[in-house]
Amino acid sequence: MRRSPLPVIVLLVAALGCAVAAYLAASASVHAGRPVATDRTPLLSARRAPSLLAASVGDPALRAALDQIVAAGPQATCVSVAVDGRQVYSHQADLPVPPASNQKLVTAAVALKVLGADHRFRTSVVGAVPKGGTVNGDLHLVGGGDPVLSTKAFTAHYPDQPAVGTSLEKLADAVVASGVHHVTGRILGDESRYDTLRTVPTWPERFVGQHQTGPLSALTVNDGFTSFPEHETEQNRLEVEATTDPAGYAASTFTDLLRQRGVQVDGGSGTGVAPAGAHQVAHVDSPPLSAIVGHMLTESDNEVAELLVKELGHQRAGSGTTAAGLTVVRDAVRALGLPTTGVTMHDGSGLDYDDRLTCGFLAALLHRIGSHGPIASGLAVAGESGTLRDRFTEPATKGRIRAKTGTLNDVTALSGFAHTRQGQEVTFAYVATGAEVGPILLGLQDQLGNGLVAYPAGVTVTKLSPVGS
Repeated sequence: MRRSPLPVIVLLVAALGCAVAAYLAASASVHAGRPVATDRTPLLSARRAPSLLAASVGDPALRAALDQIVAAGPQATCVSVAVDGRQVYSHQADLPVPPASNQKLVTAAVALKVLGADHRFRTSVVGAVPKGGTVNGDLHLVGGGDPVLSTKAFTAHYPDQPAVGTSLEKLADAVVASGVHHVTGRILGDESRYDTLRTVPTWPERFVGQHQTGPLSALTVNDGFTSFPEHETEQNRLEVEATTDPAGYAASTFTDLLRQRGVQVDGGSGTGVAPAGAHQVAHVDSPPLSAIVGHMLTESDNEVAELLVKELGHQRAGSGTTAAGLTVVRDAVRALGLPTTGVTMHDGSGLDYDDRLTCGFLAALLHRIGSHGPIASGLAVAGESGTLRDRFTEPATKGRIRAKTGTLNDVTALSGFAHTRQGQEVTFAYVATGAEVGPILLGLQDQLGNGLVAYPAGVTVTKLSPVGS
C-alpha cells in the first residue's frame, strides 16, 4: 500500500507564511492610519494554515476508513483516491481487474476524442426521385449506426425523462413533408454500414437470452426490442423480446409509421442494400454524441457502447466491426498517455469477463477528462439518476457523487467524482472482484461513498480558520 502523508514541516512553513502575511497586512494598516482589529489567534498559530491542517487531520482518517473497507472486501480489490488532484490513497492500483461497466468510461472518452462531441448519426431514406408524390420502386431506410434511433414509446419507457433518442416518427414526418404519398415498391432496411454479428464474439451465449444488449446492427430501432415495459424499473428492465432481424424490424416499424401518416406502401417491408447514388428523400440526425455518451453512462447502456465501438472501426479503419473498433480504442488510449500495463479490452461495454483495467488507469482517465464536460455530466448522480438513482439517497450524500457503476456476478465497480461537504473534489476509482456481488460488497461501496463525501472527517476549514481576523 502506498500513501502520501503530509510532512509536518510543510504545515509549519505554511503556517509561518500565513503568519508573515498577516503581520504585513496588519503593519500596512497601521501605516495607513487604519485601526487594526484585535486578533485572538497568535501569528505563529498553525490555525493559519486551515486547508493544510484539514488535510493533516482528514487524510489519516480517510486512509483508516479505506483500509477497513479494503480489509473487509475480497483480496482482488483496487482503490485510488485523490483530493483536489492530490493523491491520498492507493491500494493495488496496478492490479488488472475486470472493470465491468467501468469499461464504458474508456469507450466514451475514445468516442468523443475520435468522433467529436458534436458528431451526429444520420439515418436516411433513399430511392428513386418522387414524381407527382409517387416513388416508383423501393425506398431504402439506410442505417447510419445511430444507437438511439427509437419510437416515442421506447424513449418514454426510460425512468429518467426527457430521455435521449432520435425520433423515427420525425423521419416518417420528413418523408411526408417531402411530398411522398405513394411507394409502389417496398421499404427495405439497409444495415450494410456494419457487419451483421449480433453480439460480441467473445461473450457467452447466455448474454443473448439475458438481453444484455439487443441485436447489434447499423440499423436498429428501439435497441432491436419488439416489446418492452411501458415504464422501466430495475425489476422489469429485462422483460423484453428481441428481434433476430433488426434491419427488417426497423423497416417494418417505419412502414407502419408511414402508413399511419397516409402514405401508401404497396410492397410491404424487408431488407436490402440501397443502390449507390440513390436520391435522398429524407433524413433524421441523432442528438450530438455528447448527449448519447451521457445516456450510455447514466443508464449503463451496453448496446450504445458496442455500436460506438463499431462506428469507431467504420470511421477510422473502414470496417464496422468490433475488432476494428477495439484497435482504434487501443490506439487512442496509448495516444492519451494513459498507463496501459495490464490493460486488455475485448468489448466496449465491459460485459466480457476477460476485460482488464486497473484503478490507476481509471484514475488517470478521470483526471484527464476532468469533472466537467460530457463524460462527467453524463455520470449517474447519487440518489437522483441512472444506475445511482436508488443509491446514496441520504441527504448527506445525495447529489454529491457522480460515478460510473459496474456489476458482473462477482465484480462491483464505482469510479467517478465526489464533492465533499467542505468543498473539495475527490476523484476515485474502486473495483472489487472475486466475491459474489450482494449486500456486503454494496455496503462496502456505500461506506466508500459516505467516507469520501465526509472528507475531512471530524474537521472543518471554518474551525481551523484564524479567529477574530
